[in-house]
Amino acid sequence: MSFTPETGYTLVFEMTAPEPWPFASRQLIGHQTVITTDNQTDRIAMYGHSDGRLEFVAPTASGPLLGFTAPVEFIGLGYTRAAISIKPDGTYSVFMGGQNVNPKANDDTNTIKVPCKAKALNPDAKTVEELPAEPERDPNPFSGCLAKLNRAKKHIADFDAFERDFIKSKPYEVVKKPNDDGKTCDHILTVRQHLPVEMALLIGDAIHNLRAALDIMLCEAFRIRGRSTREVRFPFCSEESEFSKIADRRDVGREPDIKRFIEGIKPYWGGNDALRGLHQLDIQDKHLLIIPVCTVVMTPSLVLDFQKLQATMPAGRDVRADHGATLASKVPIEHEVNYQDTILPHVAFDDAVKAFAGRQVSEVLDELLNLSADIIDRFQRECFPT
Repeated sequence: MSFTPETGYTLVFEMTAPEPWPFASRQLIGHQTVITTDNQTDRIAMYGHSDGRLEFVAPTASGPLLGFTAPVEFIGLGYTRAAISIKPDGTYSVFMGGQNVNPKANDDTNTIKVPCKAKALNPDAKTVEELPAEPERDPNPFSGCLAKLNRAKKHIADFDAFERDFIKSKPYEVVKKPNDDGKTCDHILTVRQHLPVEMALLIGDAIHNLRAALDIMLCEAFRIRGRSTREVRFPFCSEESEFSKIADRRDVGREPDIKRFIEGIKPYWGGNDALRGLHQLDIQDKHLLIIPVCTVVMTPSLVLDFQKLQATMPAGRDVRADHGATLASKVPIEHEVNYQDTILPHVAFDDAVKAFAGRQVSEVLDELLNLSADIIDRFQRECFPT
């Protein structure tokens, strides 16, 4: 169908809307660009009413707009935009590509139907006479720090599962390397699979949640007493002589009983090294992943066996599982060893972790979890007795 302003036509909008709209009276649900009579491009607003009506408002239109459409193709004109407006006197006009058209009513030969759909913001919302009752909050004012402990516990459990799967994969193999004497050989450890980086991420996440639980514990305590929490932090320090100054800097000094409690748990080197080590691990993880190492521990029976053979062993029973590490040297070449049952792999902290160097990661994480949980429990009982 071709179009000329002289013949005119009726533009019919087939509107569909939810019944009823999920809001009380009138809600803005969208905008659309339209060209109005003065040849200016404006944005018209679409409103939804609780009774299902749609309302369209354009700044320069002569009346409220009943409908609009996105670009519609008309033969001979290409793509244009259109809107229909109802005037206060009951007449209406079609705005089409900047031209004001007065269409002939009920002229089927000049009628174009354009579907225009409206969508509610939340079609699943329901209308109610009054708001439902709000669910009860956790009555424990220290629920935040306890939630952090539970999150740390989940990360530790995930780490333990990773460690078990890693060990089951047999990530190392022991090979014999003959010596020049033709009678003895060295037993060398070879690495088939390195520790997955996910284990380092889980360590860091567990450490951060344990450390954050202590900060949140103090903030929740200050909030209970109506105090500002702006500068409140758990006052870790390097040595005992620094405690009072740092506690005051962290605002803990404003509550003498809380300051005394923390002073009693000694959060510094030489006081509670495990607690201070937790803080150190958290700092380290912010700048560099805490990469654990794998060590193998030789059983007493294997050590005794090598001693009888007068084989040379490294000092101690723990051997870092580096590729090419020597477990024993000058072992009689015909001697067979069942390493599957006589060496035990562990995932441990390396020497860069001051407080926990060489210790098994899962053991340290469990210790720090129990330590943090005990501090929070004692803090509630001593500073906030029921």
